[in-house]
Amino acid sequence: MITGATGFIGSHVIEKLFLENQYQEVAIVRKARNYKNVIHLQNKGVILVEGNFYDKKLLKRIFNTFPIQNVIHVAALRGGGAGTKEEYYNVNVFGTEMLLEASLKHRIKKFIFCSSAGVFGTIPRELPANLKTELSGDNDYHISKIMAEKKVHEFTSRGLNAFIVRPTITYGKGDNGFPTILVKLVKKRMLLLPFKDNKINLLDVNSLADLFIKILETNNLKHRVFIAADEAPISLRELVNLIHSYYYKRNYPSFLRMPNSIFYVNQLIFQAIKNEKWSARMQLIFKNWYYDTTETRFLIGFRSANTKKEFLTYLETLR
Repeated sequence: MITGATGFIGSHVIEKLFLENQYQEVAIVRKARNYKNVIHLQNKGVILVEGNFYDKKLLKRIFNTFPIQNVIHVAALRGGGAGTKEEYYNVNVFGTEMLLEASLKHRIKKFIFCSSAGVFGTIPRELPANLKTELSGDNDYHISKIMAEKKVHEFTSRGLNAFIVRPTITYGKGDNGFPTILVKLVKKRMLLLPFKDNKINLLDVNSLADLFIKILETNNLKHRVFIAADEAPISLRELVNLIHSYYYKRNYPSFLRMPNSIFYVNQLIFQAIKNEKWSARMQLIFKNWYYDTTETRFLIGFRSANTKKEFLTYLETLR
């Protein structure tokens, strides 16, 4: 069973499941007619069940009707500023707890929870962030993911074989988040870069989907936390030049830069007016954020993507 199959990450995960050709997928969707890929899912043989994934009665009906063996939980209220504190809690924390309870009761083999590298904060306190790095809830979304992870650990202690995956910001076909905004700003030459370059660490969404499949198919794997990111950080300036060169055959104009202090002041302003989305975007543009995926690669042979190579493939999907 998978939640979030109509979303960006979930749709890529379920496509990977199709390729495996050994799973029957049950997907919970809020209102099937509202999503573009519903017909595609139905044609692939996915069993669609309408409703909220945190509805106890719905979960009881699903688990009693279908022999669910694994649960991949991707659905979430995502990103800073996407909802109220109460909405984040109801969807991301309470909803996850309902799924965990049903999964434990029905003794599923593996429960995979898609968390976020945002549990380290928009900008991690330690670089590269690793499994020992202190968690930091710097907005309501990140706090809700930390709380949801605590629920997963609680059910793990009760006997559920559960896994936590912490992906960094993802890019790929169908993305409408930070990478897409970055591309649009670069194409219009509306992005101002900091004088001092910074390193960022994105994640190819297909690699993330591969990681979910790896967890499903690795025998004797027990309750682990995985950090997911591309194989190495890339400088923001290098990525911006790559995007600009793709469209215009030359690097981004060097005069479109401003002091890092201006970004910092803008970040403080957005924090003061409680605009979490733009506060985060300011930080992502002028601060370093990257992650250590050594254990993820070592434990299950996770093959990280090369950002420069895969981002060009992503740009092709935007044409």
